[in-house]
Amino acid sequence: AILGLASAGETVVLVWDAVLRGTRHATDGHNVVYHEFAHILDMRDGAADGTPILPNRERYRQWVQVCEQAFFQLRNDADKGRKSLLDHYGAVDEAEFFAVATEIFFDRPLRMQKEMPALYQVLAGYYRQDTAARERRHRKKASRTRS
Repeated sequence: AILGLASAGETVVLVWDAVLRGTRHATDGHNVVYHEFAHILDMRDGAADGTPILPNRERYRQWVQVCEQAFFQLRNDADKGRKSLLDHYGAVDEAEFFAVATEIFFDRPLRMQKEMPALYQVLAGYYRQDTAARERRHRKKASRTRS
């Protein structure tokens, strides 16, 4: 079933139940909003290739090096039926890889930082935010509130 759709014309269509599911299960690693908007960011240069517009050649070089390695690892895991932090749907192509990685970056940042630190770093650089640090602060605040 299609849960969302992003087009090169910068239109996003979302199934509302899927959006609500993403908010109710905010740390399950699946979020159609993050996923589809990652496609829009990816297509800003006219190509759905898993590489968004980056500020300079060095960042492109680093992006390609890290993302290619992580993409091929995910493909290998998917082919062999091994579990992965990233949903196997990301092994379809580089565009889906970027969208799936974006979901994990926002939904499970601590696990991504621990299990896939290089991928976490390039995404943190691209999105200009440290989602793992934010999650640690949130957990610390929540534990103080419960005490």
